[in-house]
Amino acid sequence: MSDNTSPLMSQYRDIKKNYPDAVLLFRVGDFYETFYEDAIDIASILNITLTSRDKNKPSPVPLAGVPFHAAEGYIGRLLAAGRKVAICEQTEDPALAKGLVKRDVVEVLTPGMVPTKAGTVIRPHVHGATNWAPPSFSPRTGLYYVAHFENSSTVAVEGEFPRANGINPRQTTMGQINLQNFLNNEDEAYGVVRAYDPNTLEPKWEYKMADITWGGVLTTAGDVVFSGGKEGYFFALDARTGALLWKAALGGQVNAGPMTYSVNGKQYVTIAAGNSLFAFALRGDAK
Repeated sequence: MSDNTSPLMSQYRDIKKNYPDAVLLFRVGDFYETFYEDAIDIASILNITLTSRDKNKPSPVPLAGVPFHAAEGYIGRLLAAGRKVAICEQTEDPALAKGLVKRDVVEVLTPGMVPTKAGTVIRPHVHGATNWAPPSFSPRTGLYYVAHFENSSTVAVEGEFPRANGINPRQTTMGQINLQNFLNNEDEAYGVVRAYDPNTLEPKWEYKMADITWGGVLTTAGDVVFSGGKEGYFFALDARTGALLWKAALGGQVNAGPMTYSVNGKQYVTIAAGNSLFAFALRGDAK
């Protein structure tokens, strides 16, 4: 790199060193600027002008930029060319800044996230790895419990995909109450309850279901985790190990979060499945 020591270029280099494998789009006013090797690279890919900063110096810095208001199309072309892209924004109002405007990377985009003629497989599914389902935390175990579904989907170019875009008979549908045949292979889609260390997000254990899940998670002071899924089972797990304690077939999809309450000293756990509401209770009084 050139020995360009202006405050702006020093800031650029400090940020760029954290993203050595990405094209850094560095916001300067109304443009995303690139410098050095990144500028040479995108000028070739995007067929835009390659110029230089400090042209009169012995080692001018290569420079190429795109308007921020039209950046989406340029970013798509960079991703399609296999480039990882880091978006660096101005994180304060330049009119209010004292000295150099603060900047930071706010998003990193990777190849494989854009539609292709053949269809691009993305993970997780467009619905996400988890959605509205409530998670749970236990202060007794110190673990954070989340219901996920491992699933993929295909993004494609309308009119250029080998088949017409539309309903996929093998898709994992959502929100129905009745039980349905699950046509996907086990490695294509499945539901899972995972326990995480909330400080490191390291998975501690997982319980795998046969179908995906839209159900939530509840943990109780008895160190039990309750959840369910599209396959129609409601189950209880050991909160510390993930071992299955029991499960019940309810005859309808579990797309809700369990809840617990006490009446006259007896603890209940209730769950909606299909078009019914089920309540479970321990024998004896709640302790």
